[in-house]
Amino acid sequence: MKRVEEIATDFIREIKKIWPEGPYRFCGASFGGMVGLEIAQQLKANHEVVDLLVLFDTYGPGYPKFENGIGKYKKEMNKFGYYVNKHLSSFRNADAQGRKNYLRYYRDFVPEYFRIKKSALGEKIENWKSQREIPKEIKEVIRSNIEASEKYQPRSYDGKVVLFRVSNQPPGAITDEQLGWGSVDISELEIHEVDAHHGSILFEPSVKKVVEKIQQYL
Repeated sequence: MKRVEEIATDFIREIKKIWPEGPYRFCGASFGGMVGLEIAQQLKANHEVVDLLVLFDTYGPGYPKFENGIGKYKKEMNKFGYYVNKHLSSFRNADAQGRKNYLRYYRDFVPEYFRIKKSALGEKIENWKSQREIPKEIKEVIRSNIEASEKYQPRSYDGKVVLFRVSNQPPGAITDEQLGWGSVDISELEIHEVDAHHGSILFEPSVKKVVEKIQQYL
């Protein structure tokens, strides 16, 4: 597993090949926003100019925190409802071909999922999951990124950060407009809420509003 600091250093090496000198502007979604912050930190430490850093629903330290009394079953039900809501929203906003793809996928996915879930055999579920569309190499990257994000400790940031947060936050999470970034000393933090779910903020129709807002900073 690579640490966020190491990932950022690798990115900077590649960025410098194309754009050797600043000023720089960065944006990143979810874990990518965390990497973007560390890239900006390292560049600033090297006396480079970073004009702007944009985070798309990137969680800060300790976020999300959940209300007391929410058990494992309730969390699972909330999570299931959240994903149903997310995919229904994506389906409504998709074009005709996108809706066909959704229906074709879930025609096979839903019956098989519940058949295996009912069997309550964890190993069988994992074997079935491994045969789906996401290759194991991608899953390993996702797992590694989660571990890296959990161990990363953001430092004080002397610069402007623009945070786009989605309106549909994890169900049961204690409301935090700053998504945990209030605990980090950031010189200038501006927040914009977007009617979207985590993972759909950069897709239509939400991305149109995001682009309009970013253009004001450029």
